[in-house]
Amino acid sequence: MGSKLKELREKHKIPLRTLGAIVGISAANLNKIDRGECEPGVQNAIRIARFFETTAEELFGEEGQE
Repeated sequence: MGSKLKELREKHKIPLRTLGAIVGISAANLNKIDRGECEPGVQNAIRIARFFETTAEELFGEEGQE
């Protein structure tokens, strides 16, 4: 999937539960996104990206896309 979510979470030392509480997504769902088992919906991707001050495309875009 090319998600950078786990990388950013670890860099900022943000646990799944904390991030989930802030952006309004369950820790279980974030865990699946984190591991690349599913992709977030558009609104969830935007909320997560805003928290990390990036774009959804940058955070969840496919590697190699321009």
